[in-house]
Amino acid sequence: MSPSRHASSGTTSWVAPALLLLGVVPTIAGAHRLAMLASVVAPSEGSARFFAAAPMIATHIVSACTFALVGAFQLAPSVRARHPKAHALAGYVAAPMGLVSALSGLALTLTFAPGPHDGAALFAMRLVVGVAMVVELALGLFALRRRRYLAHGAWMLRAYALGLGAGTQVLTHLPLLVAKVEITVGSRAVAMGAGWLVNALVAEWVVRTRRSAPTRASALETRRAPLGET
Repeated sequence: MSPSRHASSGTTSWVAPALLLLGVVPTIAGAHRLAMLASVVAPSEGSARFFAAAPMIATHIVSACTFALVGAFQLAPSVRARHPKAHALAGYVAAPMGLVSALSGLALTLTFAPGPHDGAALFAMRLVVGVAMVVELALGLFALRRRRYLAHGAWMLRAYALGLGAGTQVLTHLPLLVAKVEITVGSRAVAMGAGWLVNALVAEWVVRTRRSAPTRASALETRRAPLGET
């Protein structure tokens, strides 16, 4: 292993465990929501909108949680290196679940009754994030078909970061709760947007860090590239 590769690996080795930890947060919340939807208790005024869209919500929760947990292991360099077949098989789960999560999220954005603090800004952000996630997943799969493995990993990481926004948004809401700031349409939009922005910036930093160090993967990609590709 070259010094530059070792430095890059050491610099970003914390990313997959951190994302797995963040993925646990929305998974627990999603499990609670599924339990509520499966209950026979009559819905309250505040929860009635969830029961009205129960099938789509359940689809979104299951797909998003699966994508979050499986995707974290997909991002671990040690798993890819030591268990390439397992990485490939898990990809058949993670990628479709990511697409289902993004598409069901878009469907809910367009059809689900908004919450009391969901305004136009948050609506627009959800649309942008959902569309961006679908595009990034598609680009990642396209790169894989062309055996552009570094590009594949970069696009999948970007999509995963957006898909994991719910985990970071718990943290970006904490300052409002600690400071006892009233949750308004504006403050909620800022907190939600900050969660997606932080994840996107961290993902981009990781992508650029990995690109800056030559690896055996890049050499392999160059050798395997079809004639005429660079």
